[in-house]
Amino acid sequence: MITSRLDWYLETNNLLTSSQAGFRKCQSTNQQVVFLGQSIKDALDQRHSALAVFVDFEAAFDKVWRLKCIQKLQTLGVCNNMLMWIRNFISQRFSAVRFGNAISSFKQNETGLPQGTVIGPILFNIFINDLPDLLASDGLTNTALFADDLAIWCSTPKRDQSKLNTILNLTLERLHLWCIENNMTVNLKKTTCQFFTLNRQPFSPQLVYNGMPVQQSDVSIYLGCALDNKLKWTKHAELVVSKARKRLSILKRLIGVKWGCNRDTLNSTTVLGDIEDTYHQPIDRSRLTPASCHQQSMSQRYLQDIIFLLTGHYTPQTCGLANQHY
Repeated sequence: MITSRLDWYLETNNLLTSSQAGFRKCQSTNQQVVFLGQSIKDALDQRHSALAVFVDFEAAFDKVWRLKCIQKLQTLGVCNNMLMWIRNFISQRFSAVRFGNAISSFKQNETGLPQGTVIGPILFNIFINDLPDLLASDGLTNTALFADDLAIWCSTPKRDQSKLNTILNLTLERLHLWCIENNMTVNLKKTTCQFFTLNRQPFSPQLVYNGMPVQQSDVSIYLGCALDNKLKWTKHAELVVSKARKRLSILKRLIGVKWGCNRDTLNSTTVLGDIEDTYHQPIDRSRLTPASCHQQSMSQRYLQDIIFLLTGHYTPQTCGLANQHY
C-alpha cells in the first residue's frame, strides 16, 4: 500500500526525471536503447561524431546513504506518516550469515536499501533522481538511466571532435562531485567510453574520472545490446546468434524422441524465455539501423530449430514464441 501510494504521488506530480526508465510502469530497457541509438544515429546522419560513457556504479543499492534518501524524500514533498514509516523501514536493519547449522552474530547495516522489497527500487529512483539533470545541466550532454545503468553522451560536428573530450570531462567532474555528496562510487574497471563516427580518421577519447583515465571500448554492452562504433548492430546480431546457438545446443541435450524432458517441462523452464528475449533483440531493437540480412536469417534459422524441438513442427517466420499454441 505504501509503495502504491508513493508511486502514484511521484508519477502524478511528475517528480521523477524523464531520463529514468527503471522500475516504472510502461517503461523498459527498450526505450532507453532506442533513445540512445536514435540520438547517435541522428548525429551520424548529420555527419557528426558522438562520444558516450557507460557508467557502472559499484554496489549501487548496497551503498545508498539512507539519511540522504530521507532528505530527498522530504525535498519531493513526502512527509508525515509516510516519511516516518519509510524512515523506520530502512533503518535499524540487521543481518547475519548462516553456514550449515551455524549462524554468525548479527551486524547492523548502516547503508543500503533492503533487497527484495517492493519499495526498495522506488527509493533508489528517488535517491538517484537528481543526477541526470545535473549531468545534462550544460545543455550539451544527454543521459539515459535504467535503475543504476547510466549512459552519458554528446555529439559535435567532425571538425570539432576535440570538444567531445572537453564536454564529457566536465560532465564526469559533475558526476564525481555528485558521488562525493551522495557517498556513491563509480567502478572504473567496468566503466567504458565509446566513440561513434562514420569518419575514417582515428580519434582517441581522453576522458578522465577522478584523475583516472576511462578505458575505451570498440563495442559496448548497454542494457543487453552490443553497440559498435558505426551503430550498424552487426556485433549485436553476432552476439544474439551466438546465444541462440548455445541455447539450441542445450535444448538438443534435453530433448529426444524416446528420452529426455517432455515439451511441457521445456516450455516451463527459463530457457524458453531467454531464447525469446535473445531472438527478438536484433529485430525489434534494430529499427534504428537493421542488422545485416545474413545475421538476421541466422538468428531466424536457430529460432525455427528451437521451435521445432519444442513443438514438433516449424512455424512461419513472422510468428513469435509468445503466440504459439502447443
